[in-house]
This record gives sequence, structure tokens and C-alpha cells, in this order.
Amino acid sequence: MELSLQKSFSGGRVLSERDISGFYLIDGIYGAKTKVPNHSHEQAVFCIALKGACRESFAGRVRDYEALTVQFLPSYQCHSLDFSFSDTRAFSIDVSPCWLERAREYSLKLENSIHSHGGSLAALMLKLYGEFRRADDASPIAIEGLMLEL
Repeated sequence: MELSLQKSFSGGRVLSERDISGFYLIDGIYGAKTKVPNHSHEQAVFCIALKGACRESFAGRVRDYEALTVQFLPSYQCHSLDFSFSDTRAFSIDVSPCWLERAREYSLKLENSIHSHGGSLAALMLKLYGEFRRADDASPIAIEGLMLEL
């Protein structure tokens, strides 16, 4: 049975969350020995592992996550997660369809999943996480700008 999730953080404990201009940002923890069954997300999702590790089953492959691993998962792509060994902290951003449509207007292709460790994507995600945690008056516009850069 496949689940379709409205919000990306399922099966874990949400530490904090914010909804900013069509981006839903979540900081949370999945406990060790947590398994999230096969599911998809209604919105596209960017996620970075901040600490810990997990394994994801996606498109017939197994992908490993550790700190600074970044993922982009388009909406309605089935996957499952296994947090067997340690608590894992993650920061995720659900992207509303209106932002994806804006990206497509500029011929950006966002139909394929991305799985990357470190590098510029991780650096941008960490900047986004810093703005999310700072939560001052300028954070919403900074988050929008960083999402456009991402």
C-alpha cells in the first residue's frame, strides 16, 4: 500500500516548522529503528540530512544518506526510508506547485530526483536552514532568494 503525504515529514518528530511564501520548511528528527513505508509526497521536496544516517529505496535502488546529503524528490515519486542505526536530524522544504511552474517558465526541468553529497547544494541548504532558524524580519525574503538560487 502506498501513502500520499501532504507534508513531507512523516514518521518523525517535528522540532519546528514554518510556511513561507509557498515553501513549507520543517526541522525534525527520525528516531533510530524508524521505518517509513513506501509513500509519495503531494509536493516536491528538498531535504538535507543534518546528522545521522538512513537508507532510501527509490526507483529500484537503495540510496544512502548521511550528514550533508541533499535530495530533491519531485511530487508523487514513491520511496521508503529506513533509519535503522541512529537518530537522524533532517531539514526539508516542500515546494508548492506555483514555484515549480515558475521554474518551468524558464525551461528548468524538475522531473528527476537528485541525490547529492556536499557541494553547492548542501551549502545552499545550510544557508536556508540558518535563515529558517534565525526567523527575523528579513528571513522570509532571504529564504525566497535562496530557494530561487537552489
